[in-house]
Amino acid sequence: MPTKHAKHGPSSLKNKHPDTGCSHWRNDPHADKTAAKAGTLQHDWMEQWENWLVGSRKEEPNAPLSDEQLTNAAFCQKFVEPFIRQAAHVAIEKPLTINIGGEEVTWGTADLICLQN
Repeated sequence: MPTKHAKHGPSSLKNKHPDTGCSHWRNDPHADKTAAKAGTLQHDWMEQWENWLVGSRKEEPNAPLSDEQLTNAAFCQKFVEPFIRQAAHVAIEKPLTINIGGEEVTWGTADLICLQN
């Protein structure tokens, strides 16, 4: 998972006001991070599983997930596995840049890209 993030990443563009570009949201550096840490752990587990599924990783995921987190991961697996298995090309954690009119608008990392022929 990337450690560097764009100030306004691709997934947040939909939340921007069309006239001002403002999302009216600020990150609270003092807020409880429990949910964010649990989400990151599950994201890491899915990334390990995707790499294992495509053969880029020998061992199955080993992140210590709770039963609830394993249920969440299983839900995600059920959704993405058919796309991964049917794809001609799979990219995991692929950096990308969004350009409009030849100008870089933002950048980010795609968790999973599945391409067909």
